[in-house]
Amino acid sequence: NMYDSALVLIFDAARIFQKLHKIPNTINAYLNLSYIYGKMGKYPESRNILLKALDIGNVEENRNLFRYAYYHLANVSYHLGDPDAAFEYLMVAYDLMIQFYNDRIELQINQMSAQYDLKEKEAKIKEEAQKSRTYWLQLNFLFVIFLITTGLLMTLIFLYRFKNRTYKKLAEQNLKALKLEKQAEHYFSKLTGSGIKSNGDNQPDVLAMNLKKFMIEEKPYLWSDVSLEIFCKKLNTNRTYLSKLINDHYQMGFYDLLFEYRIRTAVEFLNNTQLNHISVEGIGEMAGFKSNSNFYKRFKKSIGMTPMQFREQAKNLDIQTNPV
Repeated sequence: NMYDSALVLIFDAARIFQKLHKIPNTINAYLNLSYIYGKMGKYPESRNILLKALDIGNVEENRNLFRYAYYHLANVSYHLGDPDAAFEYLMVAYDLMIQFYNDRIELQINQMSAQYDLKEKEAKIKEEAQKSRTYWLQLNFLFVIFLITTGLLMTLIFLYRFKNRTYKKLAEQNLKALKLEKQAEHYFSKLTGSGIKSNGDNQPDVLAMNLKKFMIEEKPYLWSDVSLEIFCKKLNTNRTYLSKLINDHYQMGFYDLLFEYRIRTAVEFLNNTQLNHISVEGIGEMAGFKSNSNFYKRFKKSIGMTPMQFREQAKNLDIQTNPV
């Protein structure tokens, strides 16, 4: 009875919001309706209301709401026995989440940079004005400089704290992204060989899915003697064809793909409190890196901070990346 009453109220709210052209509010109301249908076990109705929500509004203007909609669609599709659709919806939700957090971080950084530039320009103007004044004004100038120095010091402290918050958001974003990838791999690992063939539209698609399954199940990127030739033997293909498929599918080369998986593994290990006794260099070696300098360089380029900084931020976050 409570669910039925909630459905009536939220449907009325959705109609009012749509009539007033309040697109985000309407989408949010539809998300709540889908959630209630899911609680009632009415997954087809839950999916239909989510699809209806995606038909209104603009994804660029409602990126975060669309992200939740696709994430719920993945969950509903999984309950409806359609893991392939669930995997596709999860990938869309992951892409939208990355875009959403990147947009927010970029906006905050730009705002802080503009504020910092403005303070620097004001300080230089005041400094030049003081040079043409008398002795007593020079004393005032020294006092102003003192104030400006204090202000700059406070600004630097604020920027340091902002940088810390940014690192925390980056760590949270990467861990959530890894969690989504793990969930997607969990669904993907359930596909059998015949299932992969039936889902592949052509031979390249089948090979791409076999490659992904190979990476998930055997983790060849952790092997010390891994090579493109070994991949070719395992996947029953040739070097030229596999290299082209990796470039087309992942937009990177073979070894760059290995490094991407190694970085992801390092993120998972650094977030694992049971491995806190292992040094950062040891984590890099466990993840397949032979060179500490290469590990640090690639990790910072991919994640946005050093492995040590990431481990420190991950300690303050309670995000488990393993799929339930």
